[in-house]
Amino acid sequence: MLPISKLMVLALAWIGGTITFSTQAGDIIGYRTVHDKQAAHYEAAGTLTFDENQHEIQLGKGVYLTARGGYWRKGHEYSYCAVFVNTAQLSAVPKAWVPEKHGRSRLWWNQINISRYIRSLDKG
Repeated sequence: MLPISKLMVLALAWIGGTITFSTQAGDIIGYRTVHDKQAAHYEAAGTLTFDENQHEIQLGKGVYLTARGGYWRKGHEYSYCAVFVNTAQLSAVPKAWVPEKHGRSRLWWNQINISRYIRSLDKG
């Protein structure tokens, strides 16, 4: 399993690429606690669907995962989901490691700096 720090970046990589998250096969890459209504959306789609995260946007908009199940404890109207991925598809998607800081710039919690940093990686 990937470290949680790398899973956070997966949300950003997902924006620019195609990853199929399936409830049916593959390797577990993380876990998510969601309201039963959101879990029903995931199940119907057979994949993660974007939800507007209003609380934690450390690395930008996207679906955040944890390294272990049930990490975000909630009440009886919540589901604990395991997220699976086809590792061949995941390997084909470009990824970026986003450190907390780069030089004097703080990256985490600053979408403008994160975007600049990722664009700078493309320039190689």
